[in-house]
Amino acid sequence: MFASKHVSVEADGADITCSLSSWIKTDTSSPEELTSYCGVTKVPGVAAYEVAASGWSDWGETDSICQLLHDSYVADPPTEIAIVHGVAGATQSYSVIPQTDIPFGSEAGVQTWDLTLSVVGDVTDGTVAP
Repeated sequence: MFASKHVSVEADGADITCSLSSWIKTDTSSPEELTSYCGVTKVPGVAAYEVAASGWSDWGETDSICQLLHDSYVADPPTEIAIVHGVAGATQSYSVIPQTDIPFGSEAGVQTWDLTLSVVGDVTDGTVAP
């Protein structure tokens, strides 16, 4: 798990850190079972991740995460959002797709949404230059 208390999060190149109250990426991989003459063995499965995110309504703001999540969800097919997630000088880059649409009708600055995002493609580790 790459949980975050003091983080930076960029979505499609825009800093969305101040619009978030939490951003937690968890490993949702399941082991696979291989059966042979010697019995059943569990081996690591294909890597899978999800992000549990929550934040404040920022509809109408420049670089609105609410609008970005909504546009991604309603596109057919849903569009991937490129994420760079930084914690203590380390980064992870990956893409996400919202599993549901973000709620509408909240006042700006009110914590109003909790979403689960599917991580698609590879997760790449990196570092931030000092």
